Amino acid sequence: MPCKNKFVNVNRGCGPFQVRCKRGKRGKIGYEGDTGPTGYTGETGPTGTDGPTGTYGSSTFTWSVDSGDVSLNTSSSFTLNNSTAVITSDEFFSKTDNGLFIQFKAPTPPTPFGSSQPFFKFGFSNDGLVPSYFFNVETSGTGSSYIIYFDTLYGQQSTTMGYYGGTTFSLYSDGSYIYAYANGVLIPSGGGYQNPFPIPGGDTNPECLYFSSSHSVTSTFEDIYFYPTGKSGSGSGITGDTGPTGYTGETGPTGYTGETGYTGYTGDTGPTGIGGIDGANSIRYYLESTSGGNVSGSTYFTSGFNSSPLNSYIFVFAYVSTTSSSEGFWDTISNSITNGLTPYLQITQVSNSTITGLYKVLSIVYSDPGNGGQYTVTCDGPPALYGNGNWNTSELYSISFNLGGPQGYTGYTGYTGYTGYTGDTGATGNTGPALFGLLADGGTSDISVASNSVTKVSGTSGTLSRGYSPQYYPYNAAFLTFTVPNLTNSEYRVFLGNSGFRSYGVSLQYAGGNNYVYIYYNDGIELPQISTYSAGDIFTISVSTNGAYFYQNGVLLTSKSLVSGTTSLQAWFGIYTVGDYIDNIAYGYLASPPSVYPFISYQNSTTQSIPSSSPPSNAIVLFDTSIESYGTISLDHSSPTTFTNNSGSTHSYMVSVTVNYDINSSGIRTLFISKNASTRITQTIVNAVSSDNTFLNLNIPILLNNTDYFQVWTSQDSGTSLDIGSDTDFGGSIITIQQIQ
Repeated sequence: MPCKNKFVNVNRGCGPFQVRCKRGKRGKIGYEGDTGPTGYTGETGPTGTDGPTGTYGSSTFTWSVDSGDVSLNTSSSFTLNNSTAVITSDEFFSKTDNGLFIQFKAPTPPTPFGSSQPFFKFGFSNDGLVPSYFFNVETSGTGSSYIIYFDTLYGQQSTTMGYYGGTTFSLYSDGSYIYAYANGVLIPSGGGYQNPFPIPGGDTNPECLYFSSSHSVTSTFEDIYFYPTGKSGSGSGITGDTGPTGYTGETGPTGYTGETGYTGYTGDTGPTGIGGIDGANSIRYYLESTSGGNVSGSTYFTSGFNSSPLNSYIFVFAYVSTTSSSEGFWDTISNSITNGLTPYLQITQVSNSTITGLYKVLSIVYSDPGNGGQYTVTCDGPPALYGNGNWNTSELYSISFNLGGPQGYTGYTGYTGYTGYTGDTGATGNTGPALFGLLADGGTSDISVASNSVTKVSGTSGTLSRGYSPQYYPYNAAFLTFTVPNLTNSEYRVFLGNSGFRSYGVSLQYAGGNNYVYIYYNDGIELPQISTYSAGDIFTISVSTNGAYFYQNGVLLTSKSLVSGTTSLQAWFGIYTVGDYIDNIAYGYLASPPSVYPFISYQNSTTQSIPSSSPPSNAIVLFDTSIESYGTISLDHSSPTTFTNNSGSTHSYMVSVTVNYDINSSGIRTLFISKNASTRITQTIVNAVSSDNTFLNLNIPILLNNTDYFQVWTSQDSGTSLDIGSDTDFGGSIITIQQIQ
């Protein structure tokens, strides 16, 4: 037994003495006890106060209040304080040496102050005293609402239309014409007026921004922009198809403990499948009833069987819409179902775009119960794919569609092999050289760089700070990929160029509650925006011998020809706001240019006369001369009217057709493609252009089994015979066929 005390008293004869106890051996350590429970999490501390609002960014123009009580809120907005006013810009820009753009968002109008009374004018002025090309807003003849129209020093140039708060109005000069838009849609001409309006030959005066109001009101104008842009080009050639992605570079060898062999080359990436086709047409009807059933006659439609767009699924449309026969519109949707495509129908109230429904179409049936004919459209549901608000009878609605491509077959999944034994981990090899590095422009401290990211860490928000890669790659064999992880009310600029020259790039900007994507090309920004973006989207710029290609999440946004004179490319990154950053940067060279699918183009060697008829009588379009080709395409064209697949197997083709008519402002022009002389697989109908040749374009993938064929047809109702293929600048009607499978 171990001693409890260090010493023990012992009484032996002559007296007590002490004996030291020897300590026993240490016992084994006992088992460790269970971990006690985790304590409660403390309460979250209070949120800190918001920081101060940053300063406003710079603008392309300077406000000048010539008269009135006006508050200049930002560089792009002002408020009238119960006052009339005249406001101009200090800057004047040319409208003929370059393009010119102006925009504003309409405020909610005040209570009308009488009939046919002026409200305000907004647009260009060449002297700062009176407007030259402008929007004119006044009360209606009844004094119950407002109207707006495009006006010039040379007289009114467009029909009047309703004026509503929240609408964005814009004017654009391409150097030759002035265009007027409402929410990005060209305001229609009519009644002898024209839009776009040709700039008179003697008018080369520069223009400033001009605004004037005629009544004392309190109103705020926002989203105001005024700046020069590029002029319209004289035409464009046929854009080549995007080839497959280049080879992935070789993987370096793994460190020793037995050398690892080199990884083999990655095979070519296959071509991207054909996407569905967006419908280009829309027609309009008045809603007659929400209880279903037949329509009473032309221009009407009924919804069944509910007043809610979300719960409606059967619609009946009259044969004649508010503008013309709707046969081609509904036949296109019906034929797409027959050919395995998926059509989607959107119905939107014209006066209130928030009242809308989106439907997947299952069937279309034509009948004539004595009302001039009607189409019964049955959709999937209820519920609809999307629906908002409630139907309003007697209101005008816009009907449009788009087509989704068929689902491709899913390949068989191969068997998974057995997992082998994992060998010992070898020693880590030396780090190989990177394809690129990143530096702050000018060595400034406001930009911080990592291996694949650039961050603005200090400086002034609203001022551009830049980073770049010091590596140069060939002008026709380079790529740049990146992401923007955060959405901020700011701008990012990323481009491939040389010494700051923006040859090819993108600008990601916040405007009007949306995040927009703009394209930089040849050191200029292109309008309008080409897309919107979300946090984490992946952007890629790829430059090869075939041109420059811009992608978002793997989808091609647009392509451009190579910029002349460019000798090499660097990657550049621009950030405006402190704390913003650009991430997942990859920059390098392309090993080889993409390949091109075989194609062939034809046109007719002479003009072709198309007779006038109403209703239209269709004429077949001739293509008798081959003008260019690449590779071998599996189509027989022994007849100038017909393209036949006699290859013995099924093939897919991408077909693009352009037909141009002589100048004549009367009637409509129609162009369509038929398959096996029975099915219209696509069609376009346009109004005649008043002062130029009328062009019609079609672009569609076509699947042809062995012995299937297709033809191109056209018609017109101008009242006289018209030639096609007579425009010497264009060179006649053209068809291009590319074999894609």
